[in-house]
Amino acid sequence: MDAIRIEAPISLEEVKNAAWACGSDKAPGPDGFTFKFIKKYWGTMSENVMRLIRHFEDYGTVSKGCNSSFITLAPKINDPLTLSDYRPIRLIGCLYKIITKILALRLKKVIGGIIGDV
Repeated sequence: MDAIRIEAPISLEEVKNAAWACGSDKAPGPDGFTFKFIKKYWGTMSENVMRLIRHFEDYGTVSKGCNSSFITLAPKINDPLTLSDYRPIRLIGCLYKIITKILALRLKKVIGGIIGDV
């Protein structure tokens, strides 16, 4: 039963819910897109987003351009002087985040039945 829930085809509603669950005001990923952009133009983009999701379901991969990421240091304070004044952040594309969020939410629903109490 749990395998069926995890492996079921990803629905347009799941994709939209995952996108809307992400903050609109975050920094853009390597592809330059933000979730604000995706939400604003969802009517135009949804078909192409679902095409990428179907490719992921069929082949288990995401195109290289969608899977690229950058690691950068963001200052924690004004005028940082030492390395400890920064925090590392990873910039990944919105489409990659959508897939990750969907998989995490699906796993969250079944994790209790997979891992027992210690």
